[in-house]
Amino acid sequence: MSWSPFNSVINNKVIMSEIKSKENRINKPILSEEQINDIENTIIESFTSNLNVMVSYYNNYKIDTYIGLINKINSTNKTITINNKILYFNNILKISIKKTWYKPLIMLELTMSMGN
Repeated sequence: MSWSPFNSVINNKVIMSEIKSKENRINKPILSEEQINDIENTIIESFTSNLNVMVSYYNNYKIDTYIGLINKINSTNKTITINNKILYFNNILKISIKKTWYKPLIMLELTMSMGN
């Protein structure tokens, strides 16, 4: 067996990284019946009206955010699909409709064109 002076340093970095990762973990919040009903209603409204949504989604001890249109609702598997990403309903923490999605961009373009 050969002596590896930096092997312990590398192992310490891996261990420290794992510890830091565990410290940043978020436990999955428990939603009330009212919150679950609000999520269901928002999903249906945004899907039927073809509106953009922003979803807070619990995934592997962290919260991810997805933005886009709901392309599909699968009630059998209890999933929705946003931009080809399948999200399980049980992991959706919050969803909101973005009704004024492009309005700021349009206003900026109008302001810039009027200034010339």
